[in-house]
Amino acid sequence: MNLGDLWEGLETGACGHNPEAGVTVRRIDPRSRDGLFVGTRHPSGTRMLLLQTASPPRASDGPLIQSRGFITAVKRFSGDTGHLHLFIESAAPSFNEVFSYVASDVAEHVFQRPVAMQALPAFLGRLDRWKRFFESSGGEGLSEIAVQGLLAELLFLRDFVIPECESPQAAVSSWAMPEPLSKDFQYACGAVEVKCSTSREHTKVHISGERQLDDTGFASLYLVAILLEKVVTGGFSLPETVQSVRELLCHSAARNVFDEKLVAYGCLDVHFPRYERRYVLQRIRAFRVGKGFPRVPAVLPDGVGDLSYMVALAACAAFEVEPARIRTLIRESRSHDT
Repeated sequence: MNLGDLWEGLETGACGHNPEAGVTVRRIDPRSRDGLFVGTRHPSGTRMLLLQTASPPRASDGPLIQSRGFITAVKRFSGDTGHLHLFIESAAPSFNEVFSYVASDVAEHVFQRPVAMQALPAFLGRLDRWKRFFESSGGEGLSEIAVQGLLAELLFLRDFVIPECESPQAAVSSWAMPEPLSKDFQYACGAVEVKCSTSREHTKVHISGERQLDDTGFASLYLVAILLEKVVTGGFSLPETVQSVRELLCHSAARNVFDEKLVAYGCLDVHFPRYERRYVLQRIRAFRVGKGFPRVPAVLPDGVGDLSYMVALAACAAFEVEPARIRTLIRESRSHDT
C-alpha cells in the first residue's frame, strides 16, 4: 500500500498559503470499517498516520512505542468530541520518506488483519516491529560494511540454499535473520556462517563475537567466505541481488518472510538508490570449523566479552573443503527433515 499520493495531496493543498498550526487529515479508505487517516502537521511538515478509536489503548493492546524514527501518542483533536486518535508521526520532516514506508505497511497490516482481531492491537503490534528496525538501523540505511555482509548472505541464499532446499519456504526459514546471535544458516545436518571480504588480498574475515564460530550443539559448522571486488561498472549491486532473490521466490509466502527479514536487517526498498556500489564475485571459499580451527574459545574468563577479531584464511587451509560440500549438507538435511 502506497499512501504517498494522499500525503502529497495534503501538502500540495497547503502550498501557497499559511495554514494555521494544527493537523490536516484525510481518510485513507472511506469504505473501510476502520477509521484510518493520513495527516500532515502544520507548520512542521511532519507526516502522520491516525487510527480513530473510541477508548484509549489497554495494556493488552500493546504499548505505546517511542522510537528514533517516529513518536506515538493518543489525542482528542478539537472539534471531534466523540473519538480519540492513536497516531504515529515522523520525528522530523527528514524522516518523512522512511516514515511513509512505515505507515503504509502499518495501514496495510491493519486492513488485512484477521477478522477476529481488533484494529488497535494490529496497529500497535506492527509498530513494535518497526521499533526494532529503527533501533537496528536508525532509519538512515545500512553502512557499507552492513551492505556487504547482507550481500554475501543473499548470494549464498540465492546460489546455494534456494536451489538445494525442497521449497522456497524451507530455504528462507533456514536463514536465521533477524537473530543476531545465531549462525546465519541452520540445517538438521549443520550450520553455516557466511562472511564477506572486499579487501584486495582477501586474506582475512571479520568475526563478531566469541560464539560466532562455536560449533557446540551443531552436527557440523562451516565458515563460507564470499570474496567480492568493488567495481565501477558491470557486476551487481545490493538492490539487484535482492530483486533476483525475490524473483526466485515469486509471490509465495516465502517472499513475504524474506521481505520481513530484510526489514529486520535494516534494509528498505526506499533506501535502494543509496546502494549504488557494484561488486563482482571473485571466489567462494568454504571451511569446516572444528578442533584446531583458528578461533577464540566460546567460554571466556569472567569480565571478558563482546569480542571481535580477524581470522586469517591462510591459517585455515587445513580445514578448507570444496564449496560443493555445503550443497551436500543442505541436501542431506532434507532427508532428516522429512
